[in-house]
Amino acid sequence: MRAPALTALTLLTACTTDHALVQRIKTEMTRYTRALHRQEPAPEPQEPLPSPWQKGQYVVWATTLGDKVTLTEAQIEEADAQAVIVMITTVSPKLRTTSRLTFTQQPHTRAEAKSYLTQIIRRRGDERPLTYRFHRDMRVDMRDALEPLWATLVPEAISDAPPETAHAIAATMQGCRPGHGLFLASPLGLELRALLHPSVPINGLVSGKAATGETVEVVDLGWAGGAPAL
Repeated sequence: MRAPALTALTLLTACTTDHALVQRIKTEMTRYTRALHRQEPAPEPQEPLPSPWQKGQYVVWATTLGDKVTLTEAQIEEADAQAVIVMITTVSPKLRTTSRLTFTQQPHTRAEAKSYLTQIIRRRGDERPLTYRFHRDMRVDMRDALEPLWATLVPEAISDAPPETAHAIAATMQGCRPGHGLFLASPLGLELRALLHPSVPINGLVSGKAATGETVEVVDLGWAGGAPAL
């Protein structure tokens, strides 16, 4: 019963360094650091976190450990009464991976994301795309093996934690709600201590830090039009 999970996890691993990808990351990071730095005030108490998903919203985060940087981009492709489709692209120094996730509706928790997820189409580098379809009575549920993908979209705030100010490349945001969540990183994902703000679309993640030392911060975002393709 372990074989499918192991197969899925190999999709999250990488091979040797691709110098073209390293240069691409450097170019993008230079562009992000030169862009206008946002200043966002504390949100109103009733403001929803995260905000409702709408087509064209996007966010890009940089995950850093030492001198290694990986870019992760999420954008809403579709959001209507029939389905919600999210594209997640990661560009690491070793590999570019795309994942197209379909949900029946916008999830707000990990449990909802797992329940609402119906399909993932995933492509690792130049390999053939793999399609995973999910239903309630599956004998082997691949959703667990692919959790770092869909859980990235639903970090959860800690209700009784005092607000904090988050400093990221794209913005300084006041009144962030501390939270926690799983963030996409090879091979198993990062458990983050996160800061969340409704001014960041899709999942509200401004910044986070993992116990293993990695930092995650928002470097670009938008509420319409979709992101430039990584």
